[in-house]
Amino acid sequence: MLVVGALAVGSLHPGEDVARRVGVALFPVLYLGVPVGVTVAVRDRWGASAMFALLFTIIVSDTAQYYGGRLMGRRLLAR
Repeated sequence: MLVVGALAVGSLHPGEDVARRVGVALFPVLYLGVPVGVTVAVRDRWGASAMFALLFTIIVSDTAQYYGGRLMGRRLLAR
C-alpha cells in the first residue's frame, strides 16, 4: 500500500519536487502508523504485561540517558 501510494503521489505532477511530495505524503503514515501498529501487535500477541515492560524500559532508558548526559556530558549537542 505504501509503494502504491508513493507512486500515485509521485505521478500526479512529475517534476523536481517529486521526492519531497512523496516524503511528505509517507511521513505521517510511517511516523504515526508504525509505532501505533507495533504497540497494538505487542499487546495482542504477548499481553498487557509485555506492553508495560516495553513502556517501562523506554521510560527508564530515556531518563537514564537524560541524567547521564547532564552529569557526564561535556559539549552541548544543541543550544
